[in-house]
Order: sequence, then C-alpha cells, then structure tokens
Amino acid sequence: MGLCGQAPSDFPEFAAFLVNEGIDSISFNPDALLQGIENINKAENSLKIENEANDFIFYK
Repeated sequence: MGLCGQAPSDFPEFAAFLVNEGIDSISFNPDALLQGIENINKAENSLKIENEANDFIFYK
C-alpha cells in the first residue's frame, strides 16, 4: 500500500505510525523529501530495535 502527502515529513510521529502499520510506499514533494526520508529512517530503526528487544525477551 502507498501514501502520498506532506504529513510524514512534517510529523515524525505520523511517519512512525505509517511504518508501524506496514505502509511501504510514500511519495514526498521535492521540498519535503529529505525530512521525510529522515523521519521514515528513524521510524524503521526504532521498529527494528523494538522487534529485536522483543525477540530477545521471547527467547531468553
């Protein structure tokens, strides 16, 4: 599923929500691209760390 809009670049918490919901395609306006990429990268890294922590607790 994809999404187009300015919110993921303006609101990091919205970018995190989209990543957590499995949205894997987001379009950005050229002026919002870099901030949007940064927000998505932070959200993906946070999700990865959370999943790794859950795996550690589950297998411990």
